[in-house]
Amino acid sequence: MLEDLPDELLVSILSHTPAPDVAAARAASRRLARVGADRAVWAAALARDHALPLRALPPGLAAAGPMAAYVAVTRWRPDRWRGLRGASWRSPDLAHLRAVWTLDVAGDAVLTGARDSRLRRFSWPRECSAGGEMALDFVLEGHAKKINAALWLDAAGVAVSGSTDASVRIWDLAAAEAGAQDPCSAAIPLAASVLTLSSWLPHAASPAPTRYPGVFPHAVAGLHDGSIALLDIEVGALVSDAGSAGGSNGAVQSTDVAVVGSAPVVAVGSYRGQVTWYDARAEAAAHSVKVWQPEVTKVIFDRKPTKVHVASRAGVAATYDIRALGRPLHVMDEHGDVIRDMVYVPSAGRLITGSYDGLVIVWDAETGDVVRLCDGHDDWVWTLAAGEEVFVSGDHSGIVNVWDLETGAWCATLPQGHLPAGPVALAMSDSVLAVTAGCQLAVHDVVGGLWPELNDPALAASVPSSAAGASIRPRAANPDESWCEWLTRLVW
Repeated sequence: MLEDLPDELLVSILSHTPAPDVAAARAASRRLARVGADRAVWAAALARDHALPLRALPPGLAAAGPMAAYVAVTRWRPDRWRGLRGASWRSPDLAHLRAVWTLDVAGDAVLTGARDSRLRRFSWPRECSAGGEMALDFVLEGHAKKINAALWLDAAGVAVSGSTDASVRIWDLAAAEAGAQDPCSAAIPLAASVLTLSSWLPHAASPAPTRYPGVFPHAVAGLHDGSIALLDIEVGALVSDAGSAGGSNGAVQSTDVAVVGSAPVVAVGSYRGQVTWYDARAEAAAHSVKVWQPEVTKVIFDRKPTKVHVASRAGVAATYDIRALGRPLHVMDEHGDVIRDMVYVPSAGRLITGSYDGLVIVWDAETGDVVRLCDGHDDWVWTLAAGEEVFVSGDHSGIVNVWDLETGAWCATLPQGHLPAGPVALAMSDSVLAVTAGCQLAVHDVVGGLWPELNDPALAASVPSSAAGASIRPRAANPDESWCEWLTRLVW
């Protein structure tokens, strides 16, 4: 019988119950009136009905408590809360001649690399709350084939691009802004097509741009033949070719860099399931370990730079200590298909994975425990990006969802607008999200767009003055039904 259920279980049931039905339950008995006023019930209702985590509430609203806040928000804008309402900008028509392959964003500008072998930078006026069309600042030409990877290294004032033409180019952005005829400061030929680029310079799109205390003038290119190249950004030269990342273990799929002590360390994941660690200054492989067949899809260093997170096509992610070979520290195996992308948010200690099974999973990076299963896609999850407050997932059909980083709750689905259906690429810096599909590019003010009305003084004035005034109008109930019979029918 429901009368025998403990309060904790009733709170859990009511947390998944629509607010009008919770109000009806609270009117049925003193016990349900007390349990139905629990903070967790209305915090869940705020997240479910208005996509509002408690920490997003302004101080006056938060002090009134979740139940009063729910009533105020519901009364204030009952039909306007779901969906994104922040400013959005789009690229000019025909700005890209072929599909955009890679992008990076910083401040109020975004850098794109396309299959037409050109880099482009777009900017927009952040003070314009209405959105509109972005301005094309400049086009960088020099590669002979499509651009596979691009980095915008704000701290060094340069962009780095890697191409199928087996070269890396370093671009002086100040010279490009000044209209220089050839802003390319260096073109570095390599042994094979460039597939990935990483750097331990503060990175424009990183959720924590001060993640590494040292600033080293280097970048790492992962090549199609399984080797990596260490590049000096300041002098524009190849420092060393570290050789094959495991010989016949296939093309480099992912690279990341960290600083252990004073030395940069490079983690390399290859097509055939090998993860190799390099001491970049010793120019040699420290050690490598075979993880899963057939391919490693992503490697990311932890905020503790002796740990690295690895994702694979087997649908499994794991964390390794680079000082010890063999068994992983923990294995994360909740996915049922290929893990296509993975991002790490150092400030929150969260690891986020997206899979072909349509799920996005938030993990505790320290323990490997599941924090939240995010089920909001009907197609392969293709790419992920994360900021300080939200993270974003895009799928193969072009749907882009915004999720709260702390709770994992769904916040919004981006309007597709002029973007074509199909796989998307994402880049994020602070609250600014850049999305590209095909030849089109769009930029959204994500965090500012989720809850703009919360700063309106009239909202705080609408908070009920007492718990009695915080009632939600209940749905009509059958007077012949006891509260126990009613709640049994509601749940089952």
